[in-house]
Amino acid sequence: MKKRSAWTEALLMLNRRDYSLSIIREKLKLGGFDTEDIHDCIQRLQQELNYTDERLTERLIEKYIKKGVSKIVILHKLRQRKLTPSSEQLNDCIDQKRNCLDESVKSI
Repeated sequence: MKKRSAWTEALLMLNRRDYSLSIIREKLKLGGFDTEDIHDCIQRLQQELNYTDERLTERLIEKYIKKGVSKIVILHKLRQRKLTPSSEQLNDCIDQKRNCLDESVKSI
């Protein structure tokens, strides 16, 4: 039986859940893929799908804000996913998402 490529395995992972690039890297390594294939796969995710930890962080922050999660819990949840935004990035993203939500509520 032919083994799937690192690219195919990464796409299957991302089809089920969003992962940080470091977690994708770890899972591929545990799956027995060599370092070069993993590196190529990560580069391809970034180039072809524009998949970055920064965009994932923004999407997760938006999701958590909609659920009413506090800033400290958001930071904890991001760290669990091996995402480490700077305090400035976290504050800016939270402020921006809250402002967007406030504006959408006002327009209703």
